[in-house]
Amino acid sequence: IEDRVNRLYPDNIITSTTRFYAAELLQTIEKTFAGNPFGFRFYVPPNAAVESITIDNSKEKEKYIEAAVTFALRNNIRSRIIGSITDVLDEMIMNVLYDAPTDNAGKHLYAELPRTQRVALPAGRAATLSWVLHNGLFGLSMADPFGSLTKDRVIYYLRKCYGKGSDQIDTKKGGAGLGIFKIFENVNQFIINISSGVKTEFLVFIATDAREFRRKSQSFNMFVKG
Repeated sequence: IEDRVNRLYPDNIITSTTRFYAAELLQTIEKTFAGNPFGFRFYVPPNAAVESITIDNSKEKEKYIEAAVTFALRNNIRSRIIGSITDVLDEMIMNVLYDAPTDNAGKHLYAELPRTQRVALPAGRAATLSWVLHNGLFGLSMADPFGSLTKDRVIYYLRKCYGKGSDQIDTKKGGAGLGIFKIFENVNQFIINISSGVKTEFLVFIATDAREFRRKSQSFNMFVKG
């Protein structure tokens, strides 16, 4: 993916590091013409059992993670995969609580704070964490009502992390700038949906079979709603 990240710069990125999956291409085409790219609806059937919780306070992080992990354990997902699910949840939660929030002027509220300092999202602006299990894939979605992430920022972080240069890890007071990279390294499919100033969603799928998790190609898609 390193070469593709450095060269390609479209509004929608479609890439696969190994094998090609027609289903993912069809999902991408459908989303491109749908107008609203958010949610699991393009990836699982309407009757799939999606569970959701509200995310609004950093002191509850462990409780948020436990809720999704309990669902995974209840469905007999093995510890190797649970580890990846936990890592992804941790990055998603930290991102949505510290990096995503902005005020009405678009200024970031907590991005420069140390991650040990507790924060709460503004009233009425909570994020939503959802999960689903379908066809051997565990899906996670984190949607926030800020829409502060940009296409340029995503490309910047992926390029920086895959380049493995001296600037790979940020030295600012806030996070290390590795969140998107860490999420991608722990999943089989990573989708970022962006509506600027309105909503951002991180959506991932992780193969629940350990052999398939290691073997299956990784794909990355980014949809920017104009």
